[in-house]
Amino acid sequence: MRIFDRDGRFIRKIAVPEGQGPQELNQISGIAVTPSGLLFINGDRKIIVYDGQGNYLRTFKVDFHVSCIRSAGSEEVIGIGPHEGKILHVLDSEGRLLSSFGEVLEVPKDFEPMKMMPMFGAPLLFSASKDGRVFVLNPHRYQVLVFRDKKLEATVAGSNELYEPLTRMGRGFVSTAAIILPAGKFLLVYFESFKNQEHVADLFIDEKQVGSLKLPGELKAIDYQGKLYMVIPGEFPRVTRYSVSE
Repeated sequence: MRIFDRDGRFIRKIAVPEGQGPQELNQISGIAVTPSGLLFINGDRKIIVYDGQGNYLRTFKVDFHVSCIRSAGSEEVIGIGPHEGKILHVLDSEGRLLSSFGEVLEVPKDFEPMKMMPMFGAPLLFSASKDGRVFVLNPHRYQVLVFRDKKLEATVAGSNELYEPLTRMGRGFVSTAAIILPAGKFLLVYFESFKNQEHVADLFIDEKQVGSLKLPGELKAIDYQGKLYMVIPGEFPRVTRYSVSE
């Protein structure tokens, strides 16, 4: 993992060894950074924590499946995964489960026996903005759940041919993932799909779909100043930062 400053200058790298040990992971399924610079890396039902200088602090285990972690502007980290009837879980830097919120999603009848499994009762991926909002895309229909202060604030419905509900494919299942972030007065929904070659995001204002916007690259993140970060694909991919104008 490589750390850069806001101007793209390389600062340091953090090597996470592969393996089963306390400081090792076999895969990385999520990264979150808090305002103070704490870095959380998720994988294998455990989370490794580093300080802002890249020094290892601790590893803690999570006794349920967390497929993605985010920071929503506080020193806690939020993880997603069905557990005891909720899908979003707040953990502190010591690994203590502070609270859980968001009901497990309703699933089609054929998937009812798998409701408490990852991907079915909750998506594998979610988004969070630095103002405390959390955005969850329903894997069964184009519906975005918006949470604030651990409460459901809004439900946003959209339409896009890129969105495909959770579907069985061969011996497995596939679902549509999205990066969902605010941009000024808009809410952007960017589908991470090989079909989205034009890098188009759906635009919403006040919970209503109002159009679409072609982006320069793949939408990935937002910072504390509201600037958007995108990856420009190519032989040598670039990370670029954009201001939002209304």
